Amino acid sequence: KDDRVPVGTSILTVMSAGREDAYAALFRRGETGVVAERAPAVHVVRELPALAGGQGGALIIADDRVRAASWFPGISPQRIVAVADINGNPAVSVALLGESLCRSGITADLRYAEPAYIKEFSYKLKNGQGA
Repeated sequence: KDDRVPVGTSILTVMSAGREDAYAALFRRGETGVVAERAPAVHVVRELPALAGGQGGALIIADDRVRAASWFPGISPQRIVAVADINGNPAVSVALLGESLCRSGITADLRYAEPAYIKEFSYKLKNGQGA
């Protein structure tokens, strides 16, 4: 529970998926913690402002503050937080989250963990190369 984010606040997490796409997931701060409202999915960048709810909408947590600001021109820069801003390094943020969960007794059986492929793999060959 983090009192810096008021109960009822929407939280939109975003990161680049390349080619004018972004991965995004929407959460809401509830009484007992953060609850998922929209599963991670790939969105065309121009769709992101609607997910954020316009001016004064969601708190945006991004992998890159400058890029996110370009994606959300109507959102106050104070509502955009880069993961690196939290602890200076995204990997450190993930490690600290893992440590916090472990100390709280929240663990997962990772023997059967599988990656969640949200975006189909695609590529373009340069200069007409290919099989």
